[in-house]
Amino acid sequence: MAVMYLSSLVTVPYNESSRITISRPSFLYPFVSWDGLYFYGIAVNIGYRFEKHYAFLPLYPLLSRIVVGFGNPTIGLLIVSNCAHALSAYMLYKLTLLVFKDEKKAKTACRLFIVNQASVQMTSAYSESLCACLCFAGFYFYYTKRPLVCALLWMLAGLTRSNAITLAGFFIYSILFQKRSRRQLLYAVITVSGFAYYLYTAYCRFCKGNNPPEWCSSVIPNVYSYVQRKYWDVGFLKYYTVNQIPNFVLAVPLTVLLLKGIYRQVKGDPIGFVTFSRRDPLAPHYYHLLFMIVYTWLFCHVQIINRLFTFMPVVYWIAAEICPDGNLYLFGLYSILNACLFANFYPPA
Repeated sequence: MAVMYLSSLVTVPYNESSRITISRPSFLYPFVSWDGLYFYGIAVNIGYRFEKHYAFLPLYPLLSRIVVGFGNPTIGLLIVSNCAHALSAYMLYKLTLLVFKDEKKAKTACRLFIVNQASVQMTSAYSESLCACLCFAGFYFYYTKRPLVCALLWMLAGLTRSNAITLAGFFIYSILFQKRSRRQLLYAVITVSGFAYYLYTAYCRFCKGNNPPEWCSSVIPNVYSYVQRKYWDVGFLKYYTVNQIPNFVLAVPLTVLLLKGIYRQVKGDPIGFVTFSRRDPLAPHYYHLLFMIVYTWLFCHVQIINRLFTFMPVVYWIAAEICPDGNLYLFGLYSILNACLFANFYPPA
């Protein structure tokens, strides 16, 4: 945060939106860039005023408003982000120690998370740190065989960031390939229920009156996907343009690291991995990771992989296994550069 503030003092910002939009004090401006402005708007209004805001889920801005009451919403956003970031690191340490029984690996994964490539966003007015905190805590209860608590935490994560609903796949996997009780299906439904309710409230607001918007007539009315497509041009291969080559370059290092981690997992029993017949308890993490990599590279603004994947503990487990010292240096360097750019509204977001 210090790097961001100092950078804002000596660099001309690319965009003055933060200075125009948020209330003073002015030293908070560097921490509310890009998506942070939308979270600020939702927190200020205690809800959604504009269709475009529906790309940003409600738990993070509303929780920040609860923290400060009628005080400065920016302070609330930063308090929630930084407290969640610290708690996320602690939960990742506890989770890693539980799964691997290896304190050195747990500490290494924790350090890598603290300086991860999205640490700038995780300590600013962004929802990544709250999502990571809820997801890591959910995994802890998943491995201590308290699935209902896990599902409830992941439900809250799904009200923070939409990518968290993919964790329902862990329950589905346990039914199909680990022969667990069909009750796991209930936990999967609970996991996605928060996000589903969010979509339902938007449907009730926009689609039950006169002149409903076009997305209301879709087979599955989904304001979130519609807003992403309309305002951010998110869709299959839509990001594959010459102008976006620098953003693809930013996504390559982490992608290569994670694919290497998947390869190390697969090479011992490739047939078992492909046929879902492996008995490795970590296997679902790698299936989930592979799915997220493919989805991000085909459908998303690919550079967001650096912050989108912060909710998955397997990212830090891989980084802790493959050249941890080098990854610590690279994550830290990327974070410093990202801080200087982010504070002055330069990409990547």
